[in-house]
Amino acid sequence: MTDSGYNPYERFSSSQIILRDWLALDRTTLANERTLLAYVRTALTLCAAGITFIKFFEWPVMEIAGWVMIPAGIAIGLVGVVRFIRLQRRIGVLYEPALTTGSRAEEQALQDKSPPSDSNR
Repeated sequence: MTDSGYNPYERFSSSQIILRDWLALDRTTLANERTLLAYVRTALTLCAAGITFIKFFEWPVMEIAGWVMIPAGIAIGLVGVVRFIRLQRRIGVLYEPALTTGSRAEEQALQDKSPPSDSNR
């Protein structure tokens, strides 16, 4: 798993983000969290199965399989955490600038919709 430097979110300008894009980012964030939980669940299952194989089976093959499952579970957990952090950073790059420009745009829109003052009559 090498980082090729490819960022699929580069093509978006934070000033062009609209509600649909915000919702898509939220869905992506939630999917990223679900994926992390799936990695953690798989890692814990492998570790638990490895411990079970070591403790409850007398056969050498089963003990070896148990000793292989524990590091495999740890490795899968680490891979999940690394992937989660990488995607969160990529998504965070879009959130932060968009929040500052989005709030300014909202303030400007509210000012444009305000009722006309007496001086304009």
